Amino acid sequence: MVVKNLEQRGAALPRSVATLTNSIGALFQKQLSDDELSRLFEHLQSTGIVSVQGTKVSYLLPG
Repeated sequence: MVVKNLEQRGAALPRSVATLTNSIGALFQKQLSDDELSRLFEHLQSTGIVSVQGTKVSYLLPG
């Protein structure tokens, strides 16, 4: 769900950790706890979809 949303954004991807985290929270209508958001973000990093340098985010989206 998150990856599909990111793919649909094209060039309008969030560029900071805070903006991406807020976008994911909004996607789930603010139903996720901070811990769940953190684990989801870590999963995106561990799978290589998101990489972080400082506070900036870059993407390697499938497709």
